[in-house]
Amino acid sequence: MSSAEFFKGLLLRTPQEIVVAMLRLLLLILLAPLILLLKLWEWLLWLFHTKTFKDEDSGHPCGKIPEAVVRRPDPCIYSQTYLASQGLPVTWDNPDIWMAPAASPGSIEPDSYHLTDNTDYLVSVQAHNASIDPAIGVQVRLVYRPWSFNSPDLVPVEVDAFGREVTRSVDIPAMGAAIAQFTWHTPALAPGAEAHYCLQAHLAHPLDVNPANNMGQENTQVYSESPAFVTPGQMTHFEVPLFNVGRARQRITFHTDRYLVANEEVELRLERHTAKARYSLAQRLGHGLPTVEPVDRAAGRPTSTAAQAMASSRPRPRDLVGAVSLSSPKSRLQLSRTRYRGLDDLRTRILERDYSLPVGMVVDGPAGVELEIEGFAVTPFDVLVPVDAQRGDRFPLNIRAENDDGGLVGGVTLFFQVEP
Repeated sequence: MSSAEFFKGLLLRTPQEIVVAMLRLLLLILLAPLILLLKLWEWLLWLFHTKTFKDEDSGHPCGKIPEAVVRRPDPCIYSQTYLASQGLPVTWDNPDIWMAPAASPGSIEPDSYHLTDNTDYLVSVQAHNASIDPAIGVQVRLVYRPWSFNSPDLVPVEVDAFGREVTRSVDIPAMGAAIAQFTWHTPALAPGAEAHYCLQAHLAHPLDVNPANNMGQENTQVYSESPAFVTPGQMTHFEVPLFNVGRARQRITFHTDRYLVANEEVELRLERHTAKARYSLAQRLGHGLPTVEPVDRAAGRPTSTAAQAMASSRPRPRDLVGAVSLSSPKSRLQLSRTRYRGLDDLRTRILERDYSLPVGMVVDGPAGVELEIEGFAVTPFDVLVPVDAQRGDRFPLNIRAENDDGGLVGGVTLFFQVEP
């Protein structure tokens, strides 16, 4: 572009720019008090308004445009504490923890209640991801505690040559699962003795959206000799240590049932909800300022970008003059949110079933125990096997220890099997 053409364009555009600047100043003077009043009114409404949460299906505008959303995984396991907090029955026969003899990894034990002492077992821990975002680098710990309700003593299942705890790291795909494996050498017992241990699997991820479902427990029974069976009408006595690891005095009550995890099919439905986010009137007025845009004389309309105005190295008539326009942002922004439905149906089916003990099976134990801070007690239980039990019958028993608030303190699961 020559100097003559540059100065020509400058002389033609400068008056327009001056006029637009004066219009901007005039509009600013006229609209500034109105915008300030609107902002003050919006602030007062926000200050005195009682906020409520509305159902997503209501279709009401979402309000302000939300901040950037961080996508986060949700590693989880069958967690007795979390499920009990949702009002669901639980068992300590964990479907996400199973084991097999290390000498024969393909021979998976039918349950964890007939293990041999002083033996290596391969323990498999299945970790799930309840998010549509992958969980990369989930840390898996596996420890065990002695027979008890809520004992604070935890021992690593596997240690290295230096005695340090061994952990595993797994990558879990979106809405998928992955398995971590540990080697557990069961404790040695005296001849004829048996011991009960509780395995605990812990998951950890720095971006976990719900850490409450990261710990699951599995009850095990270890024998030095062949496991004993029960007979119809037999009365079995056992004692369970009880610990209060909380920071307040607690009253612990006990509840029994025969709940076991069953294979359930759930049909998940993806539902989509849409809404609109509005700009406030003050925002729209504040952005409604006049601008100068190049005009394409041949087309008779303003160009959309400066790049179109400079498409040619030679100046054209539309480069020398402009059009004054009033711009304003859109008043609404379309938003969309999705959610899977169907788990409520499964919850309803589970709660509708009867998990009371079978007729003839009686559990006699303390109704409640008072524990001081860091208190300890031994709770005795007597269990009567039904007198009409048949050979091979297997009776599960869950004992839940709960505090006065209904929170789960601990629990045990036992199986009473009549000799085949």
